[in-house]
Amino acid sequence: MAWDTQKFAARMLKRFGDGTPFFFNAAGRKILILLDPYQIKRVLNASEELDPNPFIHDMVLGQMLGSPKETVEFYKNDEGKMDHVQTAHIRQHVTGSGLIGMSRKTMERLRVNIGVVYEQGMKDGVGWMQIDDLFDFAQYHVTRAITESLLGCTISDEYPEFYKDQWTFMDRSVEMITGLPRWLFPTAYNARDRLLSNLKRWALTSDALRKASKADKAWDATAGSGLLQERRKMYEEMPSFDDDARASQILGLLFAGNGLTPTVSFWYLFEALKDLELLKRIKHELSTHYDKESGDWDLMGLTTRPILQAAHAETTRCYSSNVAFRVVTVPAFELDDKYTITKVRPSLPYPVRSYLLSSQPRGQHYSSTTNSPAPSHRAGPPHAHPRSRAHSLSSGLKDSSFLQLLHPQTPRLRSSVRVYPPRFPLLPFPLLSFPLLPFPLLPVPTDPHPQTPPP
Repeated sequence: MAWDTQKFAARMLKRFGDGTPFFFNAAGRKILILLDPYQIKRVLNASEELDPNPFIHDMVLGQMLGSPKETVEFYKNDEGKMDHVQTAHIRQHVTGSGLIGMSRKTMERLRVNIGVVYEQGMKDGVGWMQIDDLFDFAQYHVTRAITESLLGCTISDEYPEFYKDQWTFMDRSVEMITGLPRWLFPTAYNARDRLLSNLKRWALTSDALRKASKADKAWDATAGSGLLQERRKMYEEMPSFDDDARASQILGLLFAGNGLTPTVSFWYLFEALKDLELLKRIKHELSTHYDKESGDWDLMGLTTRPILQAAHAETTRCYSSNVAFRVVTVPAFELDDKYTITKVRPSLPYPVRSYLLSSQPRGQHYSSTTNSPAPSHRAGPPHAHPRSRAHSLSSGLKDSSFLQLLHPQTPRLRSSVRVYPPRFPLLPFPLLSFPLLPFPLLPVPTDPHPQTPPP
């Protein structure tokens, strides 16, 4: 029995890291792990035979986000029309000029919040400040900046534990999705309940300001962004979306916005700081698109810089991925010339850098202890950063960056811990990279007159 899903997945991948599919049992559900990139590509392209929606409706909306049963049933019977409406609406705000506006607001909130910390340090006469945990620092401020760009900044003062609760919930989201009971992880479930309660309270205030025409339609400190204001109005006109359902929808949006970007931001910063040559080249490219007089960035110009784009692409390749899942909707699905997946109960996602599907391979020998195909050899994964669970799970798809399907877990960097991450290659050519989330990664400008650290 495994209580820590990340450690359990890491052990399994070290044991079966040669790409051979293998089973394990998760909360009574049999899961097939696929590591071979060709098998994964086959699965992702089989939209007529495999469907993610049954799992999304029951386990993501219902189990993880706490949507009411009436709302879950609405999605099941809607034939995808609501999904289309939601996707079309959000694209208006995360593409083109809408993306630029949201990015500027995220940068603004990041600079304001970090500026408060800096000013407090100067007021105390510290000058330079000791950051005991760089990951916690980056995670908190990036999470807060993204959240405030969506919900406004007032909620940060009214709900001081907002960001701690978000990560307590997200760090155990896999256990929730797999259906493990509340008594096993009461802290995570309690954090989710507090999130839903406070988001419901925030939404009522936001709605009141919007309906009274007292909210800025672009972004309001209390009512939130135009995206959220419009989204709230849209749900009001839909059946089966009461206040609880709408709070769950906001929680899902925060999960999507903060699931990867804070982690990627930390690793981008960490890798740049430890490579002086890379840091020099990044600073040079940043300086060409920063107006010192206005303090503004040319965001479109930054997206064309080869080193910035290459560094961002390499960071997302090494340290981020997403979760994908499918349900077999046909009697039998041929994965390749060796394996056939039969139609069984819906499969579950799991935090591994692979595609997961419940299945029964054909014509394979299984060991009695692992219930997995037993190939003639098992090749272990390459050397990995000993404290980075995200990297330790990445070896299976190291040559297929487009198939990275992991919600990463990252190490804690404290003074008592020495960290040995893999070498961060410097790419000498432009590499186009599109952010996994609608918030591009932009470093904070450095202080042109840094204080001299104390001896």
